[in-house]
Amino acid sequence: MITHDPTQPERFIVARAPLAQFASGVPIITQFQVFAPLAAATLQVVGVGFEGDRSLTGDSIAVNGSTVLANAFVGSIPGTRSPADVGTLGIDVAMATAAGLTGNSVSVTFATTNDRVTLGVVVVVTSLDV
Repeated sequence: MITHDPTQPERFIVARAPLAQFASGVPIITQFQVFAPLAAATLQVVGVGFEGDRSLTGDSIAVNGSTVLANAFVGSIPGTRSPADVGTLGIDVAMATAAGLTGNSVSVTFATTNDRVTLGVVVVVTSLDV
């Protein structure tokens, strides 16, 4: 769907549901083309993953090859929750931001060196500062 609201900034939104597992040495890479060349654009990534523990480190989210969030999937959901339990029963919501993007394509990589994570949903919002 393409829509325009002159009161809002121009954005390109991609939502995918890969329902795929990434593990050590087997990343998930989401790539997409944008309609207009990016010029110092900002990108926000949200990934919802499912895993079984909070103690393993090594998960990351990278944009165009640069890590934007280390230890991304550690059994956490950002924001205020009620009840504010420490555990999330293996559900993770990872949020990251990358700035200064240029070019016509974006690559988002979900990787780990020490765990197995099932990636359920990925949403990428790119500002179109053209």
